[in-house]
Amino acid sequence: MDKDLILTATLALLMTQTNYPVSNQKKEVNLEEAMRSPVHHPMFPPPHHYPHHNHQPQQKDCPNKNTVFLQEGFNEVYSHQVLKIALPDNPYSGNTWESYFPPGVDVVKETFKPAKKNQEGTRKWTLSIDKPGRYTLVVDYVKKSRPNEVLRRRRYIIDVLPVPPYCK
Repeated sequence: MDKDLILTATLALLMTQTNYPVSNQKKEVNLEEAMRSPVHHPMFPPPHHYPHHNHQPQQKDCPNKNTVFLQEGFNEVYSHQVLKIALPDNPYSGNTWESYFPPGVDVVKETFKPAKKNQEGTRKWTLSIDKPGRYTLVVDYVKKSRPNEVLRRRRYIIDVLPVPPYCK
């Protein structure tokens, strides 16, 4: 979460906590105003207070075109990025990973890289998502003999953002 947003919300909360009664409506207005107002460091004045300061617009960030390794839980990526999931896998255990990917998630490649004999290897999925939106991927670790019995579940929630027009 953005540090400035947390600081703003905390300051807004502190500013609305008073020893005298204040209406809920006034608290909401104060909180909304605090959320909209810019946050400046208390020890340094805002940039426009420096007479010689030429304010340059911040350089626009474009999404990294490199591979993004997804973490269990929430992930935010841009469309057309290469996404990977890597999980430990041991085929000698009698268990396997079953993947459930919704429409719109393209599996480019699924691989297994074995380790030394009778040790864990790594199962990898290389994915691509073209359309912006929210996607939930589920990968279950199941017994081959009982595929309905889930031993471990990994869930990946992916918010796919459109590539900004200035990056195309």
